[in-house]
Amino acid sequence: MPFAAAYVLRRLSDQIPRGFEFNIDREGKDYVVTIFQECPYDWSWSAFEVGPALRKLEKENKRLFGLFLSFLNQYSSACQIPIWDDGIMAYGLDYLKDSVLVNDFENAEDKRQVKKAIAEYEKGDPKRYIALIRKAPKIPLPQMQSRARCYKAGQPIANLIHQGVEIMRQGRSLTDYIYRGYYGDDFASYLHLLDQSAILFDASDLITQETETFLDANAQEGVEHPFVTLQIKKKTTKADLDKLESLLGWPMQLQQFTSRAQELVTKYLRKR
Repeated sequence: MPFAAAYVLRRLSDQIPRGFEFNIDREGKDYVVTIFQECPYDWSWSAFEVGPALRKLEKENKRLFGLFLSFLNQYSSACQIPIWDDGIMAYGLDYLKDSVLVNDFENAEDKRQVKKAIAEYEKGDPKRYIALIRKAPKIPLPQMQSRARCYKAGQPIANLIHQGVEIMRQGRSLTDYIYRGYYGDDFASYLHLLDQSAILFDASDLITQETETFLDANAQEGVEHPFVTLQIKKKTTKADLDKLESLLGWPMQLQQFTSRAQELVTKYLRKR
């Protein structure tokens, strides 16, 4: 390594926050220096279901139902969390459709159940609600949180929205935490970070079950973890380095919110 480059890298190692490392990555014909650290994170399928809650809320409270649709639309987009018609969930549906085409069943009843599940996703409530979510109006986050506070403290869905807005207000998404340079050539077979989170319609249906089977199989090959990263450029400042540590906790906060969201949905469904 040339003396000048070695000197710069030594100086850089003295400046980066404790616990961070750096790589020299290839980008096209150029090389870039990337500072990185793995975030605290628990491997699991971080998901919560909303289908049963949407059905109940649509009948009981139209205004909160509309607010919840907007929340789901913005939360999915802002944090890059796939809903049940997208990402890894779409694979589960496609796999079952292929099974029907090749008649891959032990008996006629299994095939009937799969065809019923496919029809539900393509023509039933999952299809109807996803259309409502996609066209739900965007609401400024302070206004969304204010509307959620208008409902009494015991309203679990309003509480879910309020807590979810706190996650969105940090301005982060899962794509911000992807660092493929850490994994090398083996990455393609890993369970990707964006496939580890989802908004489900029904956690017990066949589409979800098939998706979980695929996720578990992929996880045996390896699991992609979130990283805080920063590429060193001419305009990079000490302030950019200093704020890196503050970004480490967001993926775990997202996981904790997802668990809490499922608890709140369950609580709402139990209310009479």
